[in-house]
Amino acid sequence: MVIRNQDEGKRLQDATLSVLDDSGAKTLRLYLRQVQYAAFLCVQMLRDASRIQAVIPEGGEDVVAIRGGTHELYQIKTRGESVGLWTLREALVVICRQYSLRESFGPACTFHFVSDQGADPKEKPRGLPGPLFRLKDVLRRRGALDAKQTALLQEFEVALCPIIVETLAKDHDDVLTEEEALDLLHRTQIQTGEPRLREYNWPGELQSALSERLPGHTFDYDDLLRTQGRIQALIVDRTINEPTVEGRTIRREDVMGCCQPSGPAALPALDWDVYPGKNRMEQKCHAGGFGPERIRNFARRKLLTRVALRELDVVGRAADVDHLATYLSERQRESLEDAIAAGHTAAPGPAALRLLRGELASAVRRYFPAGVPEGHDDDFAEGLLWRETERCYLDWGVSDAQRTA
Repeated sequence: MVIRNQDEGKRLQDATLSVLDDSGAKTLRLYLRQVQYAAFLCVQMLRDASRIQAVIPEGGEDVVAIRGGTHELYQIKTRGESVGLWTLREALVVICRQYSLRESFGPACTFHFVSDQGADPKEKPRGLPGPLFRLKDVLRRRGALDAKQTALLQEFEVALCPIIVETLAKDHDDVLTEEEALDLLHRTQIQTGEPRLREYNWPGELQSALSERLPGHTFDYDDLLRTQGRIQALIVDRTINEPTVEGRTIRREDVMGCCQPSGPAALPALDWDVYPGKNRMEQKCHAGGFGPERIRNFARRKLLTRVALRELDVVGRAADVDHLATYLSERQRESLEDAIAAGHTAAPGPAALRLLRGELASAVRRYFPAGVPEGHDDDFAEGLLWRETERCYLDWGVSDAQRTA
């Protein structure tokens, strides 16, 4: 089924909000990113390698995951571009509040500060050895640091542990030693600029995770979107209707209850793994009839588009990019249908792209009248198409059922 004239972000919100009454809708919209991150953890729970045993929304922290018997505490912070990037002292306030919750989660719990906004690379914190993004890096690499990084971590430890002790005593009436503060710091992960709070490859991640649990079952694009909505609705329902931690706890079987593959009458999807390629985008392009040299060019265009995407994100135009991507996706599906209807069933991809190419630049100007950074509006639009292809939002091939219809 082709989905038309719908903003995917709005569709996601509506699916999540469907279990709420009007009084809760505005509140949930403020916490949509929190729900989205909990859903990401739920999808990862389907994979054996993740070792996630349970996900608890609002389980004493924004989201709590139990991984290998250890509680992971996630504080989810969204922040607009107008507020600015995170500084180290701002982040410490949030992290120390997490530390104050430790007695409820056992001696080995870990702390995760997650935000869609990045860490300020130009910060020069007075009295501290470096900015937040440096601390983020050395904590992430702890155990595999070179001599210079090890020295920087030690400087952070000396500077931050007294601040942690003082902040917990002053703001949370919580007394601990500097040695205990050091242990807490070592159990901390800083995830600023978290891409999963801005865009999450739902179809691709779900398809891959479900293939482990339900081998041989086919989930088409609409199945995956419906599953996405059910998982988010499950999180919201548990949060607002279950008053206990145990009641809010979501386990693998709960997530699997949200997953319903297409019935026998549904149009079968292509088996991408029968096609060559290093990733799903290349396999889809091969399925659509593109040659190897053209596919390499498509990959280069997708990579070049990332530069403009980062610049547009910094100036607060990410929403416009999403709207453009949705519009281009709709036009690509229509062009693919037209190519198939014209008889291009053996290699519909090149025919669809020929139909679409003439309007790529004008499509960009619908949302960016002055054009995009670096110019080359048509190249930018095509790069977006290949990004959406890799994220499993677009297909270029034809299933056997379509080919013989």
